[in-house]
Amino acid sequence: MSFESKWKEREIETKLILASYFKGWTLAENLIAVKDVSNVPWEFGYTIGIARPLSFKPRSGPCALCPQAFDVGVEAFGGLGTATNFGLHNTSHYIAPTVAWSPGHELTFRLSPNFGLTDTSARFLLRVGVSYEIDGFGPAVASFFRALGR
Repeated sequence: MSFESKWKEREIETKLILASYFKGWTLAENLIAVKDVSNVPWEFGYTIGIARPLSFKPRSGPCALCPQAFDVGVEAFGGLGTATNFGLHNTSHYIAPTVAWSPGHELTFRLSPNFGLTDTSARFLLRVGVSYEIDGFGPAVASFFRALGR
């Protein structure tokens, strides 16, 4: 058996992502549901976080190291059990300070040290992320599929 086939996952993941904005602060709440396609129950989780930029002054031009390029916040996330055993008992929960740096409009780097809050949590996780935003991607894909349908 190859390594690749041994670790292949087949699951459906759904997310409800909500965000609120108030005086420069962003509050995000996510509900997550995951279902392995085998005969196991749905698993549920949550994430809640709040963040804001270090400065609200508009950038006067390109500025990779100015305070407006950095967002800081805090996030809590964890499990909510399964469809047959819903709740917080025997689930992992974490608290994490977050920092994001956007040196340009499209590119963002994220760093988040996570600290486990329960006996079932890992003591420490380090999450690192890089994202690139493609402006107009959705309309371009929609236009492509409309052209195929003609």
